[in-house]
Amino acid sequence: DPAKRYTFENSSTASFEPDFDKIQGGVDLNIPIGPHMGLLASFRILDSQIPLRHLGSSQDQSRRLENFFAKYRIDLPGDDRLDLSALYTPYRSKMFLPDGKNSDFLLKGGGFVADAAYRHFFDGGELLLRGAYRRSENSRQAPKDWREWSVTDTKDWGRLLDSDVS
Repeated sequence: DPAKRYTFENSSTASFEPDFDKIQGGVDLNIPIGPHMGLLASFRILDSQIPLRHLGSSQDQSRRLENFFAKYRIDLPGDDRLDLSALYTPYRSKMFLPDGKNSDFLLKGGGFVADAAYRHFFDGGELLLRGAYRRSENSRQAPKDWREWSVTDTKDWGRLLDSDVS
């Protein structure tokens, strides 16, 4: 949209930013331990750097998500099977408020899941017993205070935005 071109090219929000770096990577290991058991391990990462306009210059907003996964499987006598798995997913985001000086804040989050499943096969069907433990956390670290000042010679960053306040 031509009417939004300037806002797009001088974005102060991630949803309008056309220029960013994103790195994705990962590795998988599938390890047979014997004829009746194996281990699968996986690591994935997604990291992004988003340059945004901030008080007349550019500042990067960053986000990072990691996934650590492990699964162990053993075939038991009588065609029974036991699966154990764990997943850990930490997340971290360094952000700032657009047009706010010293407004940087950090978001952290993620979670952990442990899962166990036992399958018993018999002539009449299958029995599945499953249990899981899940936990997640989110936190925010930010400046304690937020103040607006009238634009003055000592607090002049509001002028960059044609604002009455800094």
